Amino acid sequence: AAPGAEPPPMGSILICKQPAPVGGDTLWTDAYAMYEGLPPSVKSKLQGASCLHQGYPVHRGPNDVDPSSVHPALRTHPETGRTALYVSPLFTKAVVGLPKEESDAILTQCWLSVNRPEYQSRFRWEVGSIAMWDNRSCLHYACGDWWPHTRKMERICVVDFDEAAKRPFYRPSQAILSAEAAFNKAPTADTWEHIATGAPSKL
Repeated sequence: AAPGAEPPPMGSILICKQPAPVGGDTLWTDAYAMYEGLPPSVKSKLQGASCLHQGYPVHRGPNDVDPSSVHPALRTHPETGRTALYVSPLFTKAVVGLPKEESDAILTQCWLSVNRPEYQSRFRWEVGSIAMWDNRSCLHYACGDWWPHTRKMERICVVDFDEAAKRPFYRPSQAILSAEAAFNKAPTADTWEHIATGAPSKL
């Protein structure tokens, strides 16, 4: 989805109509791991921070203005309670309220985390392949290495049905509770129903 979309889509579904004979893979990066792998000093500076996201001319709407938005640098997943690093090398321009030099230094550390191969998975497309992912806990990147061949895809963006969870938010205490629940609470019937059907869990 284009940056500046309000609210940002919770998930995406992509189907391949015509794969490129060479290249065109999609990569996903685990945003939980991105956050957890940051140096402690960077984690500390990102607590409560927001970032400016800026789109490009291709994302412009009827007003012919590059879309932009401000969201928390760290995002609490509304279902798991875990903390994700919510920045993108393509669209995140600055940490709001910081001098440019300090903002650039922090984002450079974030980009190093984004690009770690051990946080990534890579998918090679075939005709009819379908991928679904959670935009709240990962980043995706389409490799633009198929020129001069053709690659045709169809994409659906999914918006959260829960109004309170549509916009990104950060609640550090929720991450602590989520970790405690993961280690101390056995799965309940409601939990398994949530996993099987995608229905909201009471956890």
